[in-house]
Amino acid sequence: MTQASSEIYFFPHCDVAPTAQPCSGGLELQRRLTATISNHPIPVVFITADDNEATRQRALKGGALDFLLKPVRREALLNAIHSALQQNVREDLERP
Repeated sequence: MTQASSEIYFFPHCDVAPTAQPCSGGLELQRRLTATISNHPIPVVFITADDNEATRQRALKGGALDFLLKPVRREALLNAIHSALQQNVREDLERP
């Protein structure tokens, strides 16, 4: 969450994490986002060339919304981002 003024707050709604090495880059970013912003989780979409199933499972178990392999189809990326934004809108509406 970023404070824009004394009364207005900005909540990021989606992080698209392009990384060639999800184990050292994207998964660490995901871990930090989850630890730092636990009251308003940010959906993470991974874009990677790493087709290792164990890495994919770690990302998804860590809360990633999607794990897309390069080259990414435009439609797949747009669908993942759309899902992330829909998830956040639902959560925002449910929040008191």
